[in-house]
Amino acid sequence: MKKNPIILLLISLLFVGFTACKQVDPSPTPTLPTAATGGTADFTKYISIGNSLTAGFTDGGLYNAGMAVSYPNLLSQQFAQVGGGTFTQPLFGTGQENGSGFLKMTALPSSTNPSPTIVTETTSLGVIGLGADGKTPLLAKYTGSLNNFGIPGLALATTTTAGYGFNNAAGFNQYFERLLGTADALSTYEAFVEANATGTTFFTFWLGNNDALGYASSGGVTPITPTALFTANLKSLLDKMGSAKGVIVNIGNVTSAAFFTTVTLASLQAALQAGGAPAGTPIWITTASGAREATAEDLFLLGSQTQYGLLGQTTAGTMVGPYGLSAANPIETQHVLDKDEVTAANTAITAFNAALQAEATARSLAFVDMNTLLATAASTGYTDTVGGLTYTTSYITGGLFSLDGIHITPAGNAIVANEVIKAINTTYGATVPLLNPSLYKSVIISQ
Repeated sequence: MKKNPIILLLISLLFVGFTACKQVDPSPTPTLPTAATGGTADFTKYISIGNSLTAGFTDGGLYNAGMAVSYPNLLSQQFAQVGGGTFTQPLFGTGQENGSGFLKMTALPSSTNPSPTIVTETTSLGVIGLGADGKTPLLAKYTGSLNNFGIPGLALATTTTAGYGFNNAAGFNQYFERLLGTADALSTYEAFVEANATGTTFFTFWLGNNDALGYASSGGVTPITPTALFTANLKSLLDKMGSAKGVIVNIGNVTSAAFFTTVTLASLQAALQAGGAPAGTPIWITTASGAREATAEDLFLLGSQTQYGLLGQTTAGTMVGPYGLSAANPIETQHVLDKDEVTAANTAITAFNAALQAEATARSLAFVDMNTLLATAASTGYTDTVGGLTYTTSYITGGLFSLDGIHITPAGNAIVANEVIKAINTTYGATVPLLNPSLYKSVIISQ
């Protein structure tokens, strides 16, 4: 099949200066400082509350190898050095280790192939059929004890939604469904956590990203969670933790994620020019106020690269004129987060982060400002003081974001774990040992 030249050139432009990606297996034994202690924190039963970032979802999928390097699992290994107990995750069984499937890179760019080769893993999956809606994949059930309560797709807006994981014709969250049995099939996430987290002595809480990310990744189509609902559900879920100590992590702005910053107006125009169009050809987008020419402040979504490959075609889009190059046939709103929508998303995130920090303060919990860390990585790079490497938010080459452009790499999880540990050590007078992120993989070359 002939490949679209615009897509090929666009992808190649993203990897100008692409060199080797580091691949180092993590050290199985952390180096401990003398007299490591948990301070006033008790890690006997540690649980993690959150969404995909907590679950270990990476490279566009949930699978055992990704869960093994989830930031909560890495934390639990360090907590074990200061009295922490067993940490159990909802792993897939033998022969189903690859879970939902995921993206994998099988080859780096070369002189004959200017873009990396990225394919989808289709073997040893935990997919067992389709749900009652005829489209949501059903995943192999997990039963047993549980410490990692991360659910991909979960938002604070949906933590009190009855039947959020119930297999029904209207649709459901398959990652939550696989954890539910007959008796609790209609459970809310909040009730499920409360019922299964008895005896919790310590927790981490990284939730709320999807309350703005759903809006951003849909080009402004999915509504942003109202701040009042976000705050009410936040308070209610934290109340279920009782007197347990813990850490709250805040949310990064959308402008920090590779999913929103990799494809740019300039790269699209350069690809068009290479195909014979004039330099700086205007690209038209759809906004709430109508069609207009795109600017550098508008964000093009990584997940819409195939759509951008149709630019200039008269058979694409919904109206007459060359697709994306005419006011009469602009790129649809779901493929672009325009500058006003960027502002709306980041304004909401600012409000969400204020609520998260206020709850941490009111409850005397440790707090991690992940938003500032990601902003630093996006602007100047984040230098890890343990391993000495500098990480950025650039797609693949930066080392933080995985192949889906939103979820983080094993090295990124180690960095998150370290930030949590630093907050614990400061707040609770502990000396939990740090990890060395340079010993964890950034980009994985698969066969």
